[in-house]
Amino acid sequence: MSLSSLGEVLRLSAVVLSEVMRGRSLTTAFVSVSIPDFLLSAVRATSYDVVRSLNYVMAAFSHCLDSTNSKLDPFFHSLMLVAFSKLETNQYCSYAIVDQTVNVVKKSKYRHLSGFANAVLRRYLRERDVLREALSKDDSLRYCLPDWWCQLLKKQYPDFWQELAKELLCHPPMSLRVNRRKVPLSEYVDILNKMHIDHSVIDQYSIILDRPCPQKDLPHYDDGYVSVQDYGAQKITSFINLNKGDRLLDACCGSGGKLCAVLESFDGLDVVAVDNDCVRLSRLREELKRLQLDATVIQADLFDLCQWWNGVPFDVIVLDVPCSGSGSVRRHICSKWHKRQEDLLNFSRIQSNMLLALWPLLKQGGQLLYVTCSLFDEENLIPLRFLVDRFTDAFVAHLPGQNGVWGVNLHPGPYSDGFFYAALTKK
Repeated sequence: MSLSSLGEVLRLSAVVLSEVMRGRSLTTAFVSVSIPDFLLSAVRATSYDVVRSLNYVMAAFSHCLDSTNSKLDPFFHSLMLVAFSKLETNQYCSYAIVDQTVNVVKKSKYRHLSGFANAVLRRYLRERDVLREALSKDDSLRYCLPDWWCQLLKKQYPDFWQELAKELLCHPPMSLRVNRRKVPLSEYVDILNKMHIDHSVIDQYSIILDRPCPQKDLPHYDDGYVSVQDYGAQKITSFINLNKGDRLLDACCGSGGKLCAVLESFDGLDVVAVDNDCVRLSRLREELKRLQLDATVIQADLFDLCQWWNGVPFDVIVLDVPCSGSGSVRRHICSKWHKRQEDLLNFSRIQSNMLLALWPLLKQGGQLLYVTCSLFDEENLIPLRFLVDRFTDAFVAHLPGQNGVWGVNLHPGPYSDGFFYAALTKK
């Protein structure tokens, strides 16, 4: 990368970070910032790096900051945080990073701060090793997590919370779901081999790519041969019991990744998919068309049954509830900074109300599969206890590979994000 390109990457990443600091997600921030195609990959990587370790770089910057300069313009502040992050991840280019950061400042309306920026960055280079050792004594800084996350992980996963915290700092895997209705796994593997796309087969229909690539570049993607889906989400087909002719409700179906996995795996289902978000439902309809699958898709408020339910009960209900997303934070790294601990109880109330609303719609002998991508008991166990305490016909069913009293905890790792699955049967 040329020096001028490095400077532009630093500048554009600072603009993106400024949007994130205002409460936007990275996805939304990228859309709102005009980034040339040839710099997009570098800006994306730089932005993700700084947001992933945001509390650490903020602490390092504060250490090097004169207290008299504590109130800084949002863009200048973001630029300095990007530079600190870049100095952490690219230690062999340190002086080029300092030089180009100062050049960006000189070309901006903050040119009067160029000397200050240079002094702060060079101080950091001098003190980096000592500072890193000092900051790493704080668990939240060492693992780049909010302090309340660390406290909950210690409480709920006392035997391996550190391993879990380390995993949350890693890049997420790119996993594929091969469409068994279109192509055998062995045939798609041959296609990948011929195109020299390195990968690993991890299940009878699941593949992990060694290096992520754009979805559109996957061979035969438009033909419906394959979908991008986290392996943990694909596991839904192992936890659901369906027979031909069964009536299935996918409540909060979103863009339909789990629903499409189910439709690829089971024949002859009568499926109703409900969500209140028109954008997500538009994506679902596109996916159903691409994969040549069929479902009745309805935009409605889940709690307003008159909008969407015809009074016929369901054999199976999948309730993939809104949650903190703590298990998938490697993909949505802003969420750990934008959400608060009290949000967990807000989600728990919503989840409990969803369970209460949907339980009467389930047939006797039917199954409700409760799904979150959360690591926390507040969202996984409390809503289930709430339901079981109020309905005498609700019983917890055992799932394959169950590793908890209530269900299956899939922990973030090299193959999967974090998920929680629990099954309730109506006696």
